[in-house]
Amino acid sequence: MANPDTITLGTDSFDVYGPLADATAYFNGKLNRTSWTGTEGDTRKRSLISASRMLDLINWKGSPTDLDTPQPLAWPRTGVTDKNGSVIVDTVFPTDLLRGYYELAQVIIDNPSLDEESDQGSNIRSVTADVVNVSFFRPVSGTRFPTVVHNFLKQFMNISGSSVGGFSYGTDEVSVFDSPSGLLNEPI
Repeated sequence: MANPDTITLGTDSFDVYGPLADATAYFNGKLNRTSWTGTEGDTRKRSLISASRMLDLINWKGSPTDLDTPQPLAWPRTGVTDKNGSVIVDTVFPTDLLRGYYELAQVIIDNPSLDEESDQGSNIRSVTADVVNVSFFRPVSGTRFPTVVHNFLKQFMNISGSSVGGFSYGTDEVSVFDSPSGLLNEPI
């Protein structure tokens, strides 16, 4: 797709990443599509509008193609590569971006308050229904989006963060962490 599409509700027009017809075609090829196919047209349109708004809040790699004139959506962009290192042409929306957009629209139909949630993490250890009981543990932070959406979009996102970890190698009783020099093959 070269340019954003427009969805009209009543007399109002909204810029979106892809048209309703393309979203419907995408879901026609998907096994888990009951949320989409069981929903009326205006709800589908609203979910695409909401998904577009949520995508525009992401800190994307690259920069908008037109820095002089504000473009209606965060895409298209320049200076972006895909997960394989291929340069994304700055006049199109990448296929995985559109797939993530369509998936997000379906998730919004299932959970209309998704845009109000901080992330998909949880700190619930257990829930009991009879004689209500909820058990919590330290919060687990998730991504902003459900896994299917995140997996399509993460390659285009400026994701910052750090990780700390260690390595364990076999049973040779050799440790880099206990080694004064930090070199391997130094006995403990």
